[in-house]
Amino acid sequence: VVVQLPTTLRLLKGIYWSLNLAVTGVRQVLWAWPPVLFGAGVAQVSSIVDTQLASLLGGGAVAALGYTQLLSMLPLSLFGVSIAAAALPELSRDAAGQAVDVLRHRLGDGIRRLAFFVVPSAFALAALGQPIVAAVFQTGRFGPDDTALVTGILAAYAIGIPAQASVKLLASGFYAQGDTRTPVKIAALSVAVAAGTAFVLMQWLGPAGIALGSSAGAYLNLALNYRGLVHRVGRPLGKPEVASLWTAILGATLAALAGMATALAGWGPWPTTIAAGSAFVVAYQAVGLILRHPDAVGLWRFLARR
Repeated sequence: VVVQLPTTLRLLKGIYWSLNLAVTGVRQVLWAWPPVLFGAGVAQVSSIVDTQLASLLGGGAVAALGYTQLLSMLPLSLFGVSIAAAALPELSRDAAGQAVDVLRHRLGDGIRRLAFFVVPSAFALAALGQPIVAAVFQTGRFGPDDTALVTGILAAYAIGIPAQASVKLLASGFYAQGDTRTPVKIAALSVAVAAGTAFVLMQWLGPAGIALGSSAGAYLNLALNYRGLVHRVGRPLGKPEVASLWTAILGATLAALAGMATALAGWGPWPTTIAAGSAFVVAYQAVGLILRHPDAVGLWRFLARR
């Protein structure tokens, strides 16, 4: 390494940065970058709007929303962002080759895979929010009343988690076709609608109303993005994907019941969270295997090889 260092330094001296708009693709990248940047941060923009609205309520509403957003962002970061990022190169390749049918099927597969992970995450946060919040946050001045407040807000945010996660994948369908502006226009409209809905609902429901408004805006965002893609490439969700979606919803519902039944044992926050979470996961995977959900079967085979 010491012998090669002078050679490396000489090579680095020959490298310099320049902005040449004549190079093919540079103008397109610069033109497309600002909308993609805003679209990628729409969840953060929505969170800022929610926080500003919560500041009008007082009584710890801002802090309660902050705690809730930490938990609700977890499935979005783990599944929504990762699946969308992994799908974008393949979607772009399909769009470049004008393989519309392949692109449509790949979007359907992505939605199915996303739903398999995100739908149960939303159900788990809604059904098992109390032990989860108590285990993670309840200590010191954060007491049972605070846990109850955050739990209610978390359930309201959980309703919109599947929509928020799916929007990232659907936006990638537009990006793959070179359209970076349509998702941004839809996102801006959705944030405005969410803010208006949240302002109305928080008059009666407090911070939970803000969360419900955010969830309503997320589903509007999802519906408009999906409709736009249907006009371009056809329906990504065929009968197999819809059947898999209903399987995920049924499995998540039964798993939530199993988790809540386990939580009635009345152990401490952490033992209850671990036991209820384990019951939830086992029940959800069992339903998926019984009904032959493709991702449940694939996950089981993957784990069996380990």
